[in-house]
Amino acid sequence: MRGNWLTIQNFSIDPFGRYPSKIRTIDLSRNEFVPFPPIMCPNASRENFTSVKVIDLSYNHIITLKNNQLFCFPNLYELRLSKNSISTISNDSFAAFSNLRYLHIDSQLRGIQVFEPPALKLARLKKIDIKGNFLTFDRSDLRELFHCCPNLTLLNISDNYIGTINETLLARILEPLTQLKRLVMKRFGLRNFPIDVVKKLKHLEVLIIDKNALSSLQTISYHNFTTKIKYISASSNKITFKSKDILPSTIMKSLKSLDISSNLFDCGCNDVSRWFRDQISASGRVQNVQLVNWPIKYFCSTPPEMHLRLLTNYHMTEKECRPPNPLLPGYIATGCSSFVIIVLVVVAFWNRWYLQYYWYRFKKRFKKNGQERDPERQPFARPRRPRFLYDAYVINSDADGPFVDNLLVPLVEDKLGYTVHTSNKDGAIGGSKADNYFDAMDISKSVVVVFSNSLMKDAWCTFQVDIALMRKIESKGKRNIFVVVMNNTEMELANKSWCVLLTKKTSVRWNDNENSIRQRLLIEELTSILGNPANLTSLQKPDYSGSYSKDSELSCKEDE
Repeated sequence: MRGNWLTIQNFSIDPFGRYPSKIRTIDLSRNEFVPFPPIMCPNASRENFTSVKVIDLSYNHIITLKNNQLFCFPNLYELRLSKNSISTISNDSFAAFSNLRYLHIDSQLRGIQVFEPPALKLARLKKIDIKGNFLTFDRSDLRELFHCCPNLTLLNISDNYIGTINETLLARILEPLTQLKRLVMKRFGLRNFPIDVVKKLKHLEVLIIDKNALSSLQTISYHNFTTKIKYISASSNKITFKSKDILPSTIMKSLKSLDISSNLFDCGCNDVSRWFRDQISASGRVQNVQLVNWPIKYFCSTPPEMHLRLLTNYHMTEKECRPPNPLLPGYIATGCSSFVIIVLVVVAFWNRWYLQYYWYRFKKRFKKNGQERDPERQPFARPRRPRFLYDAYVINSDADGPFVDNLLVPLVEDKLGYTVHTSNKDGAIGGSKADNYFDAMDISKSVVVVFSNSLMKDAWCTFQVDIALMRKIESKGKRNIFVVVMNNTEMELANKSWCVLLTKKTSVRWNDNENSIRQRLLIEELTSILGNPANLTSLQKPDYSGSYSKDSELSCKEDE
């Protein structure tokens, strides 16, 4: 008759007289019996209901228990009073049920305020559920609560509170339960593993302590006790392992299953963490103990980079956990700096002439700008020299020096009247050799390149040709380049850049015969490129830094 909104006023006991005499269960749960249980025992004979074993009055609004309503069930085996509003359990509440085995008085809506110890004077009681009743076990009326029911095998006190007592005092309260096999203490406020409870309850087989405040399963070692405990559930606590022991060795010997899921497992590099992980086999066994819910509920908590990773995937080795060399950052920084310096040195070496050239231009521009911006120095400035002192600047290798001095220069200067600068007969006083060449090229109207096998192999001369081409572009074609190809030049050795130079610029092959057509063609092309002579041969060249004299020696090959 569950869930029929029955009340005390409209409930009749007459139907029971018409039920079969062997009726075993009466279900009156989820009705509206308030404030007392329904009157189920009329003045009829008690034998009428000796067959009834189970009565379910849960989910009503019962506030007070009166045993005279239920006295006619002497063989009652199980009584369910869950989810009512009972606040007082008095001494005689269950006096009529001498054969009671199972009692459910859990989850009273306002909690049990008074619980008189003799109320559980039930010698045959095996299981009692008093969870969720706001009981604090430091209350004086609970100290002797279980003294009258020594045959309990199951006790559920979850969702109550241990109070201010410690686990040792809790063990004294539970000590009379010598036959207890299953103890459930979920959300009970435990701060330490209840080793004293396990020690005193020698027949305990199952201990459930989920969702408490446990930080460790390690305890002070107890060697002089025996236990039959087979299953421990301590999930959803804050358990960490700080030593190489999971539980006391005496418990591990008898234990078969262990649930420590959803705790704070460290997956770092400390020895204990790695030891704990190494104890767990692929199937989730630790020694002879099977881990319950392995591996799906075993996650790493620390360090942050391993957070929420499965513990089964944690396999740190000693080599991987070895701390890095503290000098390693210094070594890396030194190595990187050295590499960068070496690269810069190599790049600077291969481009050293270009760097010198751009430095030369910077110095020249800075000097020029400084003179223009300082009007007080203008009266003392040197007289401005002519723009071009030479008609041509000759680029040749050292091996071609005799040819330039004995054949080319006499032709250009003595016969044609031009003034040329060559590496072996003209130079500068002071300054670097590179600056001397740059100055000479700067004050030369055109450039004459003596093209030969040795020139193609000379890096310094190749660089001078590049500078000459650059200056021609900067001058917008006003500075010309003329190429004289020597007779013994092997043209098949010329690379692509030299071929471009020979095809794009005016080039004529040299001929030793002065009266040959080729020689006359060379003179014709040369005069066309150089134009009118500068006519400075009779003038004395000024002698100052950056000007030129015939006394200094310059070679096409740079002195390394």
